[in-house]
Formats: sequence, C-alpha cells, structure tokens
Amino acid sequence: MTCNPDRNESAVLLAAMERWVEEYDCSCVDLFTDTHFVTVWVLVLACGLSFCYIITYPFLPKCLQWHRRCRRRKKAEEEEATADKDPEAAGQSQTPIAQGLHNGDMNDIDIPPEPDKEAALLHLRKTSATKDGKWYPLWSTRLSDMAEIGGTGMELYFRLLRNLGITFAYMSAVTCASMAFNAVSTFAPDNGNALTKTTIGNIGATVQGTDLEPEARYIVMRDFRNRCQATEVTTMTTILGWLDFSSIIMFLFSVMIFRFYLVPHVTKQNDDENTTSSDFGVELSGLPRRFEGSDEVDADDMTAYERQLREYLRRRIQVQRDLERQRASADTPEEPCPVGVEEVVLVRDNDGRLLTKRALAAKQRELLIVEYTGPPKRKEKLQKSMNKALEKLEKKEKPEEKRDVVHAYVIVSTMADADRLGRDHRFFGYAMF
Repeated sequence: MTCNPDRNESAVLLAAMERWVEEYDCSCVDLFTDTHFVTVWVLVLACGLSFCYIITYPFLPKCLQWHRRCRRRKKAEEEEATADKDPEAAGQSQTPIAQGLHNGDMNDIDIPPEPDKEAALLHLRKTSATKDGKWYPLWSTRLSDMAEIGGTGMELYFRLLRNLGITFAYMSAVTCASMAFNAVSTFAPDNGNALTKTTIGNIGATVQGTDLEPEARYIVMRDFRNRCQATEVTTMTTILGWLDFSSIIMFLFSVMIFRFYLVPHVTKQNDDENTTSSDFGVELSGLPRRFEGSDEVDADDMTAYERQLREYLRRRIQVQRDLERQRASADTPEEPCPVGVEEVVLVRDNDGRLLTKRALAAKQRELLIVEYTGPPKRKEKLQKSMNKALEKLEKKEKPEEKRDVVHAYVIVSTMADADRLGRDHRFFGYAMF
C-alpha cells in the first residue's frame, strides 16, 4: 500500500510495498518523503561528533580546557605552600647506601651484606625515566616529554599513534551512518552472524515472491507516525560513497601533515633545544683515497693523512671566518674561540671483507657461549675454525694506515665552524692537497 495513491507505480513495486507494510507493521509506504532518513543522519552524525569531541578534548589547547584552569590554580597554591620546604631534606634517608646515592658520593661507604630496600627503591627512581626525582604522571605527561625519555623517535611515534586515533575516530563519525542504514536492511541472508547485518552487502530490503530487481531495491524505515519511508539504494549508496571518499581524504591529509610538517618541526625543535656531538660534527666525502706518504705514522700514532687533513681543515675554517668578517664589516671583531679541529675519524676501505669480520665476530660470540654451556670438543672445534679464519684474514688484510680513505668524520670546536666547514666542503672547487 502506497502513501501516494496519485502516483502510478508498477505492479511489482506495489506488491513489494504490501509486503513491507506487513513486515514493518506500518500503515503505508511513502516513496517521496525522506524526513526520517534526514533525522537518522542528524542523530548519527551528532553522536559521532560528540564521541570525537570526547576523544580530542584532552589534546585541545590549554586555553580551551576549562578544567585545567582549576588544576593550574591548585598546583600554584601547592607550590607556594611547599616553597619553604627543603627538597633535599625530604629525600634524606637513614641508611648509609641510600645516603650515598642521594648525595651522589659512594666513596668510603661500608656496604653491609644485608639487602637495603630503601636504597634499592632510591636507585630505581634515580635510574628510571623521572623528572626532578619524580615519576612522570600517567595521564598528564606531555608528548614533548617523550623526547626527554627516549629521544625524538619516541615522541614522533606517540604523536603518530595519537593522530591516527583521532583521524580514525572522525572517519568513523563520518561513515557510521552507513552502519545504521545497513542494520535496518534485510538483503543479506541470515547466517547467524549479527555483524553481517552491519555491512554494505546487507543494504536494502528483500521482497521474497516478487520480481523486484536487486538493483532496484529500496531502504525501508518506519517513522514516528506509523508510516514507512523508502528510498532507493542507488541514491543512498551514492551519498555513502562520497562520505567514504571524504574519510579517505581525511586520512591522507592527516598522514601528509605528520610527514611534511610534524616530523621536520619536532626534529628541528628538539635539535634546537638539545646540544649533541652531531651539532659540532661534519661528514666529509669525496676525499682523496690516498697520496704519497699518507701512511706514515708519527710519534703521536697519527698518520700523515690525518695530520694534513687537520691542518687543511683549520685553514679552510679560518678562510671562511675571514670572508664572513669582510662581508659584514671591517670593524667586526674576531671570534674569541680559536679555530680547532678536535677529532678526526677516517673511514677506510675494507676491500669487501666486512662480512668476513662480521662472521668472525659471530663465531667469537658463539665461542664465549660454548665456554660456559657447551662440551669441550665443541669449544676446540670452534677455536680451530676461528684461528684458521683469522690467519687467512691477516694474510690478505692490509694494515689500517695503508688502506684507502672513503669518508671522514670531523668534530670542530664550535657549531658555527661546523656550518662553515659543511658549506665550504659542499661547494668547494679547489684541489685538496
């Protein structure tokens, strides 16, 4: 029975509507009104967005979180109340081991043989991921604190997990209306699995005993006025398809933000906040592999190659300093720190024997294990095999100073000199020796 008697529908569709009236216990079927479907869309979208807001609320800026204002005010009052207390006195312990651990001086301490639980707990706190002697809180630890615990990689890992969780939540909010319309449909056969009813393969209502084509099926829902509303599956799947497409765009957008903004931003921020040896280091490539007399070793156990490379790098850094002074102003004073090349490490060519050395190291590790766990015959066999391999390697391998140089890693005295040397070596157009 149709709610639009003035419309001329096919006999097959009229028969299908009679079945739907009986099945859904409604007075008639309306094919031209979609108010109930719009209501379902709004309710599902509102529930999804509310769920997403609950998830993303802890990650909003602090100025938008009302409860943190009270927490900051309470924390400030507690800090004022404990400002006069000596934090060192609070950590003092009566046991001598704990006293030494607390003061950082374990010299001249008579360690008793009995277990000291208090000292063990203090040692655990000092060697764990703590800040100012306090454990990181479970719920209020910031993602930027992860870099202090495990480096930039750990911070980026947890940022990725958070961003993916938020992205998937919003993707679900956009596409969850599909599950609502699938759940009220009856197209898929009943196989006893309730989850099958929520898939896209179940969308639409079946009409057994009629010749209604599957591609012409409808989604039927009962509204609040004891009437049924039906809309074509092709119309609904078009909308659902565009929503799925928009959710994929959201995912790709989130990944692109993480890859092209967050990773460089967090890496640069942590690099600016923390000073490491890499800030003073330069990797040099394209160096001469050897020159005449480069393998000579002086009294300080330094090769002629390293000695001349040090002197050459000092001259190049000094030239760059002078050029910068000329570009800036003639009255610019010289830098107080003298030019210095603190350390040079030469990477030499192993003539393809690196894998052989790795295999020898693995055998040596196995030999150490066999010394404690294996039978004596196994130990002797491994020892003979290692000695034979070492003899072959020593016959073919050249001394280190006679091998060709491939790269060099240099540590200079200042970060500015490291930048100067890196730029100078990158764009050099002159002979090195």
